[in-house]
Amino acid sequence: MRSPLVPYESSQKSQIEAAIGPESCEVPTSSFFKSLDGEWDFCFFDSPEHEPDEKTEWQKIKVPLSWTMQGFSSPHYTNIQMPFDCVPPFVPQKNPTGYYKLNVSLPEKWNGRRIVLHIGSAESVAIVYVNGTEAGVSKDTRLPCEFDITDFIKGSSAEIVIKVVRWSDASYVEDQDQWWFGGIHRSVYLYSTEKVFIQDAKALTYIDFSGEEPKGVIPLEVAIATSQAKYKTQTEVDKMQFDVEYKVCRIEGTPSTGIPGKEVASGKIPCSLDVRNTLSLAKKDIVIENPALWTNETPSLYLVTVSLLEKNGRHIESSSFTVGFKSVEIKRRELLFNSKKVYIHGVNRHEHNESNAKTLSTAEMVHDIKTLKKYNFNAVRTCHYPDDERWYELCDRYGIYILDEANIENHAYYDVMSRSEEWLNSYIQRVQRMAIRDKNHACIFGWSLGNESGNGQNHWATAAWLRGYDSTRIVHYEGFVRPQIHQGDFTLDCLANGKQLTDLIAPMYPSIDLIVDYATKRDDWRPLIMCEYSHAMGNANGSLADYWNAIESTQGLQGGFIWDWIDQGIAAYAPEGKLGESKGGKYWKYGGDFEDSPCDYDFCLNGLNFPDQTPKPAMEECRRLFAPVRLKAIHAAQGIFEVKSKAFFVPLDFLSLKWSCLVDGTAKASGEIPLKELLPGKTMHIELPQVCECVLNADSRAEIVFHSDFVYAEQTPWALKGELCSSDEELICTGRTCFADSASCVSTEAEQLALSLAPAVFHAYTENEGIKALYDKVDSDNVPGCFIGKPTKLWMDCALDKSHGVKDSHGVFHIVSEKDGKKFDFGTCSCAIKKAWQEDNSFMEICADFSLNSTVPEYPRIGLEASVSSAFTKAKWYGCGPHECYSDRKYSALKGLYEMDIKDLEVPYIVPQENGLRCGVKYLELSGGGKTLHVQSDTEFSFSLLPYTAQDLYKCHHTSELVDLSKGSEGKWILVIDAAHRGVGTGACGPDTLEQYRVRPGTYKLNLRIW
Repeated sequence: MRSPLVPYESSQKSQIEAAIGPESCEVPTSSFFKSLDGEWDFCFFDSPEHEPDEKTEWQKIKVPLSWTMQGFSSPHYTNIQMPFDCVPPFVPQKNPTGYYKLNVSLPEKWNGRRIVLHIGSAESVAIVYVNGTEAGVSKDTRLPCEFDITDFIKGSSAEIVIKVVRWSDASYVEDQDQWWFGGIHRSVYLYSTEKVFIQDAKALTYIDFSGEEPKGVIPLEVAIATSQAKYKTQTEVDKMQFDVEYKVCRIEGTPSTGIPGKEVASGKIPCSLDVRNTLSLAKKDIVIENPALWTNETPSLYLVTVSLLEKNGRHIESSSFTVGFKSVEIKRRELLFNSKKVYIHGVNRHEHNESNAKTLSTAEMVHDIKTLKKYNFNAVRTCHYPDDERWYELCDRYGIYILDEANIENHAYYDVMSRSEEWLNSYIQRVQRMAIRDKNHACIFGWSLGNESGNGQNHWATAAWLRGYDSTRIVHYEGFVRPQIHQGDFTLDCLANGKQLTDLIAPMYPSIDLIVDYATKRDDWRPLIMCEYSHAMGNANGSLADYWNAIESTQGLQGGFIWDWIDQGIAAYAPEGKLGESKGGKYWKYGGDFEDSPCDYDFCLNGLNFPDQTPKPAMEECRRLFAPVRLKAIHAAQGIFEVKSKAFFVPLDFLSLKWSCLVDGTAKASGEIPLKELLPGKTMHIELPQVCECVLNADSRAEIVFHSDFVYAEQTPWALKGELCSSDEELICTGRTCFADSASCVSTEAEQLALSLAPAVFHAYTENEGIKALYDKVDSDNVPGCFIGKPTKLWMDCALDKSHGVKDSHGVFHIVSEKDGKKFDFGTCSCAIKKAWQEDNSFMEICADFSLNSTVPEYPRIGLEASVSSAFTKAKWYGCGPHECYSDRKYSALKGLYEMDIKDLEVPYIVPQENGLRCGVKYLELSGGGKTLHVQSDTEFSFSLLPYTAQDLYKCHHTSELVDLSKGSEGKWILVIDAAHRGVGTGACGPDTLEQYRVRPGTYKLNLRIW
C-alpha cells in the first residue's frame, strides 16, 4: 500500500495537475498513467469453481460499477447478521463470481518499464491474471490493491482478467450495516515507472509553537525502491545513489480549481537504496515560517512535489501531493485543533448512489461536501471503511474534518474475531493499509479502528501500531468503552474503560442523561464525542436540540456524528396506476425487496438525505444548531439584541444579518447589518429603534417576532451570495393573532368541514416506532427488538389503526376500536359545534374536549380529522415552518406566515409513515378554485394535510403503493388538526421520544373558528 501518487514525466506537470485537484482534473494526463475505466468483457458464474472456456459467452459490463447493479445477481442487505449461514471462515458453495476481461494496448514508451495494475476496490476477493498467469490476490473490499505485472507482459499488449468472488473469509470482517454487492466499484488503471522509482512519500506535518511565531514542519520521507533487487546483490544495490528534489508551494485558486502559488521551500536530499543504513528513505524536516494553518474554516493547503533524479541530474519521475498544517491534541477533556476547542458537528457517511451503489462520481462527492457546508456540518466519520481517495482530497480543499475508519466490522461474531489470533493479520493489515494510503491528508484528524467488533487483543495491536506510525492524530474505537464482554448497554462504569486505548469516549446512541452524568460525575481526561447518535431513520432526529443544549452547557461533551448521511435506497419504478389505484412512479427499494434473505429490511434507510441527495427536513435542525452565529435578545421589545460568533477561527466577514420585525407574520420593519467586525467567539451589540416602533404601533392582540436570516455576504466555494446560512428568532410578545376571523357568511365548505370533523388518535407509525416489515410478526410470544420499550405493540394489540369516533345521543364521540372480537374504548371527545356571530360576520365555532383514558399508556396524536376538496391547492398558515416539524424537532421551524402548494406539504419518506406536520399554528388558510377556507385558534395547534389516509400510510411499504386521494374530480386532502402530537424521537436505534414530548392519557382541548 502507498499514497495514491501518480508518476509524471516532469515536476511542473505533476505540480499543476495535483494543484488543480480531482474536481477539474478527474483523470491524470501523465504519459505514465492509463485509465482502464469503461467497458470490459464479462462472464458470470454461481461459483468460483467455474472458469470461462472457449464456449463461454462474454457480455459487456461497465467498470467501475458493481455487477449487482448491472443485472448479475442482486443486492443483499443485512445490518448485524451475515447474509449466509456458515461457520467462519467458510462461505457458501454457491458464491457469485464474475470474470472481467480487457485487452490493453500499452504505450510504446512503456517498453522496458515497470507496469503496475491498480484496482480501486472490489467486493470481496480480486484475483488478477495477466496473459493467463495469476499475478496476485486481494481481500480488502474498501481499499485499493496494486500488482506489479511487469513480468507477465510480453510485447505491447496484455490481456488482463480480474476474477471477483462475492463471498470470502474476508466477508466476516466486513459485516457492516450496508448492502452487500459484488464486483469492481472503484476505478482501475495502470501506471508505469522506471526500474528505480518513488515507492511512497510520507509527510505527517505538525506545528512548532515554541517560538514567537508558529512554524510548520513537514517531516518529509520519500521511499525509493527498485524492481531490479532480485537480480542484484545487496552490495550492488547499496551503491545505487540518487537525489530527491523537493518543492513546496501554497495552493491558490479555488477548491474546484487550484493553482500552484508561491514557492516557500525547495532543495535536494541525497539518497540511496542502502536499506540497512537508510531504509531507502530520503528524509528532510522542511520548516515553513509562519504557515497558513489548516482548519475546516480555513482549509489552507501546501503542495509538495518530489522528483527522483539520477546523480547526473537526469529526471526519472515526479509526483505531487497536498498537505496542511494543523495540530490535534487533547487537554482537559477537550479535543483541540490548533489549540482551540472545536465542537464536532458531525455525521456518518456511507458511500451510496441510488443507481450506482458504491460507485460515486466526483460531482456527487462535491455535492455532498457543499451540502455539508451549507448545513454547517464540519466533520464526517467514514462509516465503516475508508472511502474513495478523491473524497479525502476534496475534504482537504473544502474543509471537512475526517475520522477515517478501518474496514473492520464483525458484528455477527461480536468479540469473537477481535479476540482470535487467527484474525489478527486481517485486522492489522486493514488498519495499516488505511493509514499508509491516507496519511498525508490534512482533513484527517483521527483514525478509527473499525466498528462494532468487540474489544480484544487484535484491536489493541492495531491501536499500538497506529500510535507508533502516526503521533499527530488521535485513535478512536467505540468498542473500548463498551462492557468487557458482549455488546451491552453503556454505563457510567464502562464509559471509563479503555483509557490507554482510545483517545475519545465515543458511545453510540447514549441518552442525554448518561452523557451529562459522565461528564459531571466522573473524572476523565478524554472528551465525550458520540460516534453515532440521533438515528435518522425515516421521520426522526427528535430531541437533537436537547442533545445540543446539553453538549454546549457541559464541559467534557463535544458533539458527535449523526447516523447517518444518506438513505441507502435503490431506485426503482412502478407502473402508474389508474384513479383509485396505487399511484406507482419512482420509489426506492430496501432490504427484502430483492428476495434477499435473511435481511434487515428498511434499517438501511437512516439518512438525513434521500438516496437522490435531497435533504430531509431534519437537516434544517442541523443548519440552525450547527450555525457559526447565534442571536440573543437583550431587550427584545426595545430592539436590543446580541449576535455571537460561534466560529472558531475566522471573523464572520462572509455573513450578513438580514432582520425583520414580524407582526402576525408580516414584516413591518426590516434591514441588513454586515458582520465584518465580528471575531471568533466574540459578540456584537445591535440596537434597532425600528423594532421598538413596531411594538408600539402593533395591535395589542398581535404576535410579534424578531426574525433574523444570516446570509452569505459574498460567494463561497459552497454557497452563492445571498444564500441562507442560518436563521434565528426572538419572540417579542405572544398574541392572539389578528387575522380576519370571520366572514359575512359562513361558506358551505366551512360548514361542511366543521360538521365532518371527527376525533383522531392514530398516526401511521414511524420507523422509530417499529419496522413495518415485522408488524405481522408481533404477537404475545414474539416481540422483535425494534418494538421493545415502545408503545407500538400495545397500539397494535388494541387496533389503534382502526380507532374511530362513534357519536352517542348526546353528540359525544366515543373513541373505540375492535380486534379479534375484542372491543377497546380509548375515551371520549365532546365536540360542540355552532354557528357564531361577531358584529355582522359569522363563523363556525368548534370546542372539542378530549378525555383519553389509559387503555394505552400514551397516544400517537389527539386531534380532529376531516377531508377537504383537492380543489384547494394552496395552504397558508401562521406558525412554525416552513418545513415539517414536530414537538421535539422544531428548533429550526421558526414562527412566520408561510404559503406552499398543498402537494408540497408531504414528506415522501421511503417507507410510508406519519409525515408533513406543522406545529405552533394559530391560523390556517386553504385556497383554490376560487374558494377560501380559514381555520383559526387563540391557542396553538398542529396540522397535516396529505393526499393519503393514515391507514393507507400504515399498510403500504413503498410510496408507489399509496393511493393518491387528491386526483380526479372528487379528489380530496386529509386534514388533521391536532391538540397534541407525539414527538418523533430516535427510537429506531437509541432513546425513544423523551417524556416531555409524549402524549399521555388525560384531557385536551381544541377551540377553533372556521369560516
